[in-house]
Amino acid sequence: MNAVNNLQPANAAAAVRLCECIRSFASRSTNPVLELLEPSGHFRENQKLPADFLRFGGNDWRSYYHCHRASHRAAGEHGHFHLFTRIPQSQIEAPGSWTHVISLAMDIEGQPLRWFTVNRWVTDSVWLDTHQLVPLLDGLQTLPEFDLVERWLVAMLETYRDEIVSLLLLRDARVQVLAANRCRLDVLEDRAFNRLAEERIDLLTKLHRVLGREVPPGS
Repeated sequence: MNAVNNLQPANAAAAVRLCECIRSFASRSTNPVLELLEPSGHFRENQKLPADFLRFGGNDWRSYYHCHRASHRAAGEHGHFHLFTRIPQSQIEAPGSWTHVISLAMDIEGQPLRWFTVNRWVTDSVWLDTHQLVPLLDGLQTLPEFDLVERWLVAMLETYRDEIVSLLLLRDARVQVLAANRCRLDVLEDRAFNRLAEERIDLLTKLHRVLGREVPPGS
């Protein structure tokens, strides 16, 4: 079956790992965004955190967090993570380069707000269609050496796998519509269409649905 159309059963193991990460944040009175701030708490708009990226998935995934000035932020958003994966040698298009997979917006409390997709102009990375991205998303694994934010990001990606695939399909469909009367490359580079699809996150509802029970205390 085509991996794009193969919506999988909810990943309960990933949801449990996500709860464990949330409890760890709570025990330290912190959250994914605070974990990335300098000890002084100083943070500049458009500053990438960390400067040398979060690196996980056998170094085949990377991410950074940043925020735009207030006039350029979406409603309720403090900033967002951009998540990338390396294009494997088996891909005929630009093997070894990086492709943007998804973005994760965070609210002012440092909690996940929404997933969203962007066009190529936003991240200046190689564009892959959904059918090329899904196997890379499904190949992501948690390794023991990951730090807390990296484990949390992987658990979020795994728990929300189907929602991410659906958003990527919507992204591709919108590009196709926008490119009906113009060059596809122009659409991918158009600043007016930088956010192509998004979905708000209700984390507690999601965890309750996946786990089939109340979310553990502290989550």
